Amino acid sequence: MLIHARLPLDDTATDKETLLVLYHLLNYLRPKVVVEAGTWLGHFSVVASEILPDSKIYTADTFEAGVVGPPNMQFYHGDFEAMLQTISEPIDFAFIDSGPPFVQEWEHDVRWRHYSAVKPYMAKGGLIVSHDMNSRDWNYAEEILAESSLYLPGGRGITIKQV
Repeated sequence: MLIHARLPLDDTATDKETLLVLYHLLNYLRPKVVVEAGTWLGHFSVVASEILPDSKIYTADTFEAGVVGPPNMQFYHGDFEAMLQTISEPIDFAFIDSGPPFVQEWEHDVRWRHYSAVKPYMAKGGLIVSHDMNSRDWNYAEEILAESSLYLPGGRGITIKQV
């Protein structure tokens, strides 16, 4: 798997177990348009852009990540919803990882807002993956779980919703 030394894993990053699942899922599905809400250190987007060189990878965060990825990866410094408005193609794969619970000062409904916002942009059959689903002490986590097609409790947990 392509987790580079320049992308060190720590407790604030997307956990290795989740990255492994997403790596194989992306490699299997080969989506053409991928979005991420919550770039932070850029692990997911860098991995996605490297295994999907012919796909477009869009990632957004209000935090200036400073991640430099391959040419097919575009970082949007700002809110995920604003980035969505700039994408003209249906989205095949969305990774919702915004407003991690370990950050004290964040918009408590941000994941639900981003999860809800991406739905109208999704291609038929596309997947929305939400991260940090094992610790559901954040607003609307139970609603995301209830809407999911699949819950995987490994790592910090993900849900997958097929649109």
